[in-house]
Amino acid sequence: MTTLREFLYLNQDLVQQFLSQLEGGVYEEDSQVTRSAGGGKFKGGVDAGPVQAGGERGSQRSEERSRVVKQTAASQFDRLFRALDDNDGVQWLDNIDVTIWGQLRRGEIIEIDGVIRPAGISKIAELFSVFSELLPVMEAFTDSESVGDEEMNVVQGIRRLKEFGSPETTATVVTLASAPKFQFACVMHNRYQVVEPSVIEGEATVFGKVRRKLKPKERYAIPDVFAGLEAVLSAKERREMMEAFNSPQVKALGVVGPEIGHPGAVLTPIAIYR
Repeated sequence: MTTLREFLYLNQDLVQQFLSQLEGGVYEEDSQVTRSAGGGKFKGGVDAGPVQAGGERGSQRSEERSRVVKQTAASQFDRLFRALDDNDGVQWLDNIDVTIWGQLRRGEIIEIDGVIRPAGISKIAELFSVFSELLPVMEAFTDSESVGDEEMNVVQGIRRLKEFGSPETTATVVTLASAPKFQFACVMHNRYQVVEPSVIEGEATVFGKVRRKLKPKERYAIPDVFAGLEAVLSAKERREMMEAFNSPQVKALGVVGPEIGHPGAVLTPIAIYR
């Protein structure tokens, strides 16, 4: 069965790296020649009053077409997937339990039908940025200012957090709807995003490589979740900010904590699609 994927994220550099290892190199174009040959019959006739003469002769025809097919990131991924799948190199996870989790190995390629959620402060900054832009519209429909100076300073302060951070990456956590306690920490490189980050959130298929599995009682903080603020915060302040993500108010925004534990794994995302 042919599978057509709607890509949301595709790291074509990783795809080419893995393809070159499997195929001994990567080609960008493919010349294809199609030849066809067949027979036909020609009929002819002459009307001459009561006498009618007819003739029939055979004919042969041949046709040749050539074309150059240029490889794309999507076609290269399809080649990579088929090459791995033909050799049982892809572990598909639509459900997971302790036994399956114990069988996962570092370096294994997995395909997860999961739920993708943003992690860290970048999503909060984005939400507050949208909120601050809507303030003039909100105030136009009220008799008094909707937000005071103090609250507005907080909004603007959080909005400026995006300036601290690195715009190159987005931190996310992937879980399975049927087993949410198993978590995969993913850091996406924004240059490989095919759509806006908000479109990637929600249910999707994640294809990636397991970098490592967390040991019991081990904690892992996803890089860049504080939008670059970790460089100026003390260890105590970083811990307090991590704990703040567990508050009901933050969870109501759809943002998960910037830290995962066992059972969890660090996953290098190669592609995300629906």
